Amino acid sequence: MYRKVLALALLAASAMPAAAQVKMQWASSNSDTGSTLTFGVPETDEAIISFTCDKGKDMVLVSSYIGSKGLKAEETARIVLTAGKVKKELPGRAIANEENGAVDVE
Repeated sequence: MYRKVLALALLAASAMPAAAQVKMQWASSNSDTGSTLTFGVPETDEAIISFTCDKGKDMVLVSSYIGSKGLKAEETARIVLTAGKVKKELPGRAIANEENGAVDVE
């Protein structure tokens, strides 16, 4: 499970060169219920992607926080991760971000 998360995280990291200019970093957190890997600005709520694994589940929740244009909340959506010639599309749905008014995907 964690290998899959790491592989997806590496794909996401290589696809986001502009994010490195604002000193974003990978951060992980663990709890009794699972683990999360987030790429964002340390010690802030500013993040662009996260990967969450709940213990005992075979699923990874991938959440994008970039404010996708043209989506309406609750619509079917997808997250596309690319690294060089490797491309992975993940099904998801559009989620309203109440903090900034954007529509994100998870």
